[in-house]
Amino acid sequence: MPCGGSLHEIALHVVFAGRLSRLTTMNEHVRPIRNLALRTLALSPIFRRILARRLSGLVYR
Repeated sequence: MPCGGSLHEIALHVVFAGRLSRLTTMNEHVRPIRNLALRTLALSPIFRRILARRLSGLVYR
């Protein structure tokens, strides 16, 4: 089992990756709303920290 995580933890990471993929490939009409939502979330230091850890892969160690 990779990184010693449980199957549930690994499944959550796969779901997160799928959501990120869906978020990046949104319809051009929805993109402005997505961008506004992400800009708003980026104002939160907690959100930025969590996202940075997930994207860096440190959360998987």
